[in-house]
Amino acid sequence: HLVNEAHAFGYSGRFEEARRLVEPALAAAVDAGALPAQLWFHLVLGEVWRDSGYGRRALHHFREAVALAEPAQQQASLVWSWVGVAQGHLLLGEVEPAGQALHEADAVDSPLATSWTTRDRTRAWLLAARGDLSAARRLVTEVADASAHDGMLGFESAARHDMVRFGDAAAVVDRLTDLVAVIEGPWVQALHAHAVAVAADDAEGPATERQPDV
Repeated sequence: HLVNEAHAFGYSGRFEEARRLVEPALAAAVDAGALPAQLWFHLVLGEVWRDSGYGRRALHHFREAVALAEPAQQQASLVWSWVGVAQGHLLLGEVEPAGQALHEADAVDSPLATSWTTRDRTRAWLLAARGDLSAARRLVTEVADASAHDGMLGFESAARHDMVRFGDAAAVVDRLTDLVAVIEGPWVQALHAHAVAVAADDAEGPATERQPDV
């Protein structure tokens, strides 16, 4: 239940609230020797730091999840964990380690893997990092369309915003305008505002201050 609550905070962009919830829970799980709880708390914290743009911190938590998967007997979590490792590397511009991590995720034999949309969104990031923006845009559009079909509008908004990162903000401004009207929280508002500013070539558009990624 705590993981679900933290996801509700994190996926809506309330990152500080998610961390305040999970960090003491992780410390308690470490004290208690509760390995499965530690693993899932690391995964949540990895996502929170990833989505707020801190690649090194995200990478730390996703690597911890990888290390805990076998002793915690949580084999299915390895896909999610390795995908997170790939995402952390990509945030830092570390392309080849990201590709290797994604290969590790693909090699996991588990029927309870992370959603294909999360993995293919990461593949799109990798394509973009390797310079194939056309292929990256095609793939992330497939991910966004599938998320929309399944009613996963929060995931859709993140994938649509990837198109802004991949150089085609104009293609997604209208859809993000629709989504910002129905999705709660500051996260989608930030994605929408950024897309509008980029599409308008507005260098004075919204910006967010944060501490260096250490």
